[in-house]
Amino acid sequence: MERAGSSAGPQPSHRPGRGRPGRGRRRRRGSPHLGPAGPADRPRRAVGQPDPRHPRSRRAGDALTDLDLLLAAAPALGRLPPESREALSRAIERRRLRPGQYLFRQGGGPPEDVYYLESATVEIRVGQGADEEVVSVSGPGDLVGWLSVFTPDPFPASARVAGEGEALAVRADVLRDLAAAHPEVGSLLAAAMARRLQDLFRRVQEAGRKPLPGRPDAAAFRKRVVEVMRAPPARVAPVDPVRDAARAMAERGTGSALVQEAGVLRGILTEKDLVTKVLARGLDPDTTRAEAVMSSPVETVAPDAYVYRALGIMGHRRIRHLPVVDGGRAVGVVSMRDLLPLLTHGTIELVESIAAARSFGALARVRREAARVCLGLVDEGLPGDEVARALTHLFRDIHRRALEIAMGELEAEGWGEPPVPFCFVVMGSHGREEAHLATDQDHGMILADYPPAAWGRVEPYFMELGDRVSAGLAEVGFPNCRGHVMSRNPVWRKPLREWRDQARGWFARPDSNAVRYSTLAYDLVPIWGDVGLAHDLRGFLLDGVRRNFPLLRSLYAEAARHRVPLGWFRSFATERRGPHRGEIDLKRSGLLFVAECARILALRHGVAETSTIGRLGALAARGALPAEEAEFAQTAYRTLLFFLLRTQARALEAGETPGTYLNPAGLPPQERYLLRHALEVAGRLQDLVRAAFGEI
Repeated sequence: MERAGSSAGPQPSHRPGRGRPGRGRRRRRGSPHLGPAGPADRPRRAVGQPDPRHPRSRRAGDALTDLDLLLAAAPALGRLPPESREALSRAIERRRLRPGQYLFRQGGGPPEDVYYLESATVEIRVGQGADEEVVSVSGPGDLVGWLSVFTPDPFPASARVAGEGEALAVRADVLRDLAAAHPEVGSLLAAAMARRLQDLFRRVQEAGRKPLPGRPDAAAFRKRVVEVMRAPPARVAPVDPVRDAARAMAERGTGSALVQEAGVLRGILTEKDLVTKVLARGLDPDTTRAEAVMSSPVETVAPDAYVYRALGIMGHRRIRHLPVVDGGRAVGVVSMRDLLPLLTHGTIELVESIAAARSFGALARVRREAARVCLGLVDEGLPGDEVARALTHLFRDIHRRALEIAMGELEAEGWGEPPVPFCFVVMGSHGREEAHLATDQDHGMILADYPPAAWGRVEPYFMELGDRVSAGLAEVGFPNCRGHVMSRNPVWRKPLREWRDQARGWFARPDSNAVRYSTLAYDLVPIWGDVGLAHDLRGFLLDGVRRNFPLLRSLYAEAARHRVPLGWFRSFATERRGPHRGEIDLKRSGLLFVAECARILALRHGVAETSTIGRLGALAARGALPAEEAEFAQTAYRTLLFFLLRTQARALEAGETPGTYLNPAGLPPQERYLLRHALEVAGRLQDLVRAAFGEI
């Protein structure tokens, strides 16, 4: 049997006393924790001594060593203290790699070295013998064998030299010790891992890309309003004559002008207004003020909203111009003329059908079409988080419309309008913008505080509304939440004052129920009504949990119970029995794993963002998580979302009910390799959370 490390060409050199790959664990020498290298080591060049074999190591007056080259390629290593750089210097060996040479083999034991490629190229392969398949190619500037720094388990792939060239071999055990002692080293390697994962992810996406005609176009679901709006907008004051408004429109090349006073948006004046309200009535444009013919109040949209959301507002309100408002300040205008080049008939029809729905049955048809949109976006190769975000906003629109239908039914039956202001909120994956085709219900209601004497008038209305909304959404196609996190449950439907009292109970008694309930509440997002109620409650929750270390520890303990579905040799640990035998649950064993870790770190550091991708980015921006680690985790999360959504889309296409399970044995080798590494990252993120909580 051929040993790991054998090759069709020359073998890499091994220093005396070092075991061959696959021959068990070797004693470590020269690591920063164990002191200088022993006498059995091959004599090495001193730091600063040039390598005469390599021309880049010879510079007039100032020799450039292999360590210098590695530090130049990996600046984070330059932040190591002098004694650690000395240990790293002793762990570097320059090698000439030959085509056909195997640096390590799949399943043959962890690689002894991490290779920094200077001029060589290396193929990463999975499979054995004739079934070997190239899943990625590494070239100059890349690190090969990085996984051995994070785990001593056998490597899940082989590395075969494709193009001859030079490489620096760095002992993996030394890097492992350095990574443990200096987080910046681990972050550097994480960055290399992130680049590899991103490259492989792009290849898998590209290979599966198959845009199909007749489906809503991806542009409306991935482009933001800020990318298509016209800015700055034409502006006039309320007392300005309409001729000034027409002149401002002509100068800006737009069909509308915003009417503002002291920076406050009062209304909007459009070309249609000039024709129907001024010219058709014979009014004098020089004496007629803008405020006399403007449209007010004004519908607006946020700059980070998706294009399809702007289209939905326009269709629902039957308008063609929509001001873009950011933080109370008008920053632009988007018009139907701007949107039409991005839209297909299917997109327009879908968005209009949500606003036009008059029954839960009609909304059920819209939800089925939304699932079809997801299938199209997956086929067009959009990243998993973008597909999930687009699906989330479609689902939020459906939830919003379901609430309006239920309120309309109550009014028609004589219940009247809501007796007090309230806010309808969504939670869980709906709140994190990570909805998928098997998403169930997670919603609640925050009522404005009212006097106890009004209970008999207020509570019956909202009890009936909560029940109708929950039943209606089940009819639409969103299963009832198994934990009863729905507006029909009084735990999730109450006045703001009682929400706060309930949260204080979670803070005081951080048991399993408190942990489970509170994690949902931290993800809540308002989608209808008085959003100030939701912002007030969320601020109270975030402030309370950030200073509550027992609750944070309970949140961590809950997340730490989970394990990624990887076993010995990093093989997939699938279900052993039942209907999902041989499968893994991508949601509970992958996505939730990352989401929980990101949420815990975000809560500890006061990050208000709700999406997992956004939380990781915000943590990196605050310095609470190394930027490289955040990028690595984001890439892995997008990868897991991609696999989940594609699996569900394929089930839908086959006429099956979408679920959250995947059989990894049915994936091509390249995709199994990608999925395995995405799950590895989930485990690494848990290690980072564990390290963070060791400081509390």
